[in-house]
Amino acid sequence: MPYKLQSHADRQRAKRRHLTDRARGTAHQRGYGATWRRLRKMVLARQPVCATFDCHQPSKDVHHLIPKPKGDDSITNLQGLCHECHARLTAAEGGGFGNRRGAASEAVRRLSDGSTPLDYDRVRKDLGLKG
Repeated sequence: MPYKLQSHADRQRAKRRHLTDRARGTAHQRGYGATWRRLRKMVLARQPVCATFDCHQPSKDVHHLIPKPKGDDSITNLQGLCHECHARLTAAEGGGFGNRRGAASEAVRRLSDGSTPLDYDRVRKDLGLKG
């Protein structure tokens, strides 16, 4: 197979991605070590089907109801979701997947300027998630 030359933009994108990944730290440094992996297995075993209303896909991801920086890893703060629902919910909460702004909902935008607290029950309801 012939070697494909990368464009300048592709090389710059790869460089930024490498620097961003290094700044994030390892999964263990971000709080997703062996203890998290055991807890994740427990949540997925307890909730094998996505917790989103009317979604019957198998749970593949574990979601923090209250985001990890503001909450904890207690079993009551976690729920199993399929990958698509988890991606949608995380993006709607803003700052998801390592993004500082992301696709924040209006509730998240209000929270970022400190004017109102985020109503997680309302966000879950708006996204069709079970309690």
